[in-house]
Amino acid sequence: MVEMTWALLVCDGNQVFEPLKLILHNQCITTRVAKSCGEALLLLWGKQPPHLVFTDVHLTDGNWTDVLSLADKSSLPINVIVVSRLMDVKLYIDAMQRGAFDFISPPFEGPDVAHVVRCATQNILRRRLALVKSTDSKPIPAARTEWQQAVISGLTAISSPADPDP
Repeated sequence: MVEMTWALLVCDGNQVFEPLKLILHNQCITTRVAKSCGEALLLLWGKQPPHLVFTDVHLTDGNWTDVLSLADKSSLPINVIVVSRLMDVKLYIDAMQRGAFDFISPPFEGPDVAHVVRCATQNILRRRLALVKSTDSKPIPAARTEWQQAVISGLTAISSPADPDP
């Protein structure tokens, strides 16, 4: 039996996520919405956790780091993508360093977001398959692509002031 891929959108019901829902639907990914960390918890720790989570930066009862933490404690691996209304390099770096799969901000351009969704979906399906095949029950950590790691390293170097000469 083929597993249905689904994504959880953790947001306060704002319109920013509507184009994202359409892109996910076009890639045959079912979506559900949680308006708070509390609602997300029930789905993340359920018997069939989502494959992907798209979380808003700010929520009524927490923020993206809370969602990332909840996803890390799920029974199966989940790729979390942080969604910010504004592109913020420091937030991007922080999200990637804390284990988010990716970071996106509107406007959601079809090909760009579709690429992120495809990569995240392929990655999580491989991780879950490897987990099933493994005799060890530990989740397999998310593998960063070379460009993601290069971007994180490069942006960290750019955003960190160099030490002044003594």
